[in-house]
Amino acid sequence: MRADRAKERRGSAPKRWRLICLCVAVALALGGCAGQLTERPAPEAVLPDIQIAYASPVKDSIEDRTMPAVLHYLNQNGSNLRTGVLDVQVRSSESEAQALLRTLLAEKVPDGLQPAAPGVALDKDTDRPVVVASGVATVSLTSAARVLSPKAFFAARMAITNTLTELPDITAVNVLIEGREPGTVLNATYPSGTMYRQATGDVDTLWRQLEVQQEQVTRQGLAKAMTIYAPAPGGALMVPRVRNMTFASVDPAALIADTLAEMGAGGLQVPEAPGIPALLDYLMGQPELLADTDGSGQLIRLTFLPTLEQALRQTGLSKGLLCAMLTQTLTRFVPNVRGLQVRLGTELIEILAVEEMPDAQSMEFDGGIMLPSHFDKYVGAACRIPLPTADAQRLIWVTRVLPLAKAASPRARLDALFKGPTAREAQQGLTGAAPENTSETDLQAIQLIDDVALVRLSARMAKRCEEMSADQVRNLVYAIVDTLTEMRHVRRVAFFVEERQQPSIGGVLEMRGFFLRNPGLTQTLSDGEN
Repeated sequence: MRADRAKERRGSAPKRWRLICLCVAVALALGGCAGQLTERPAPEAVLPDIQIAYASPVKDSIEDRTMPAVLHYLNQNGSNLRTGVLDVQVRSSESEAQALLRTLLAEKVPDGLQPAAPGVALDKDTDRPVVVASGVATVSLTSAARVLSPKAFFAARMAITNTLTELPDITAVNVLIEGREPGTVLNATYPSGTMYRQATGDVDTLWRQLEVQQEQVTRQGLAKAMTIYAPAPGGALMVPRVRNMTFASVDPAALIADTLAEMGAGGLQVPEAPGIPALLDYLMGQPELLADTDGSGQLIRLTFLPTLEQALRQTGLSKGLLCAMLTQTLTRFVPNVRGLQVRLGTELIEILAVEEMPDAQSMEFDGGIMLPSHFDKYVGAACRIPLPTADAQRLIWVTRVLPLAKAASPRARLDALFKGPTAREAQQGLTGAAPENTSETDLQAIQLIDDVALVRLSARMAKRCEEMSADQVRNLVYAIVDTLTEMRHVRRVAFFVEERQQPSIGGVLEMRGFFLRNPGLTQTLSDGEN
């Protein structure tokens, strides 16, 4: 066996030598030609052209659009709600909620259905007939709603509530007539309160349940959801908060006293917002319900101890914002109340001075009568913006409260983003998204059209992005994208630097085309802390 192996090795040796000689020959041939070879230059990289059908915006604008919507009407005999799916035009000057109700209350309805509130429309004498703030919608109807039968008005409230709560940002609805709480269907002195979405559209059954509940009020008390206005963070605005309340008595003075007790109980306090003193402790005597001198309704008069002013200073709540909260809360809950008078001791508040107002704008009241319209501008709506963590690894959602007039403005939302974190948020490890010294002029224009937000940035801002890290540039871009796509009808964002789209900003991201929301990059603060 060994002999066979030796013979095999002798037979393979010439083959190995031939292979070695061939390799040496090839190496010598290549070496001899090395001086004649030249390196071929790499072809220039050409990125594919990316074009969109939109031009760089030249000014801020929001275009009219059409949205599919589910509206709640009544069946032919009015005993049940029925849905209709329509394409609703949303005008640039109105919210989605207002567009839905304008369509719902129009004369034309789908075949086989009847109007939710025949002959009734949104109150055009009110600056904002539909106000949506922090999940609560407040609707003001024309006086024609007063001629509806009690059951018909109840059905109209159901239809309005179920239609509005089809929108994801609305959970509760107040329905007023000419800006006032009209009272319940059975007794005009009982408040209707705030309505939630009804799981069933059975008007007849819910109506009978309401009759039974109100017949038992004297024995069991009045259980109602109500909207109470509370200070927003920073103390410049107020936001609505819905509370489920049980009132031992339906006497107006008792309703008001119980509401004051709830406002001062501490449950409405939120971080970075001023507190509310225990208002009931400072109330002198009983709240009064007075007939208005012009016969147009009733007035609530509250008399507080003068020491309330000191309590306000201790909690950081301005006198003006307290008056705003009281007026908005009580006139939208106690039936048929037009306004409010507030006394400190024997002094009727007829003027709120600059230092007493949250925005340093003084205010006067004819006869000391405070109306909801005086304070509408202090109602705020919450929105979310994402801020980067200090290590630039992710974005964290935080809440901002904007005045209602600005809540639907994409510029106002981006301005809030560019202002960066509050002191408390900075302590929690958040930082600003925009380059240092970014100003309002760096955001040259924003246009909302179709489902797209077109954002025009200045060349100055694009240049400053070159000083940022790759992660910081990514965070800036997606903070803008995610802020704008928080607006429900915005799905895509396109960026321009001055007149045209650029291949990149800061040499990091491909900036041409559209950006979509990036949910994987953002977390809530609690998630981030975990």
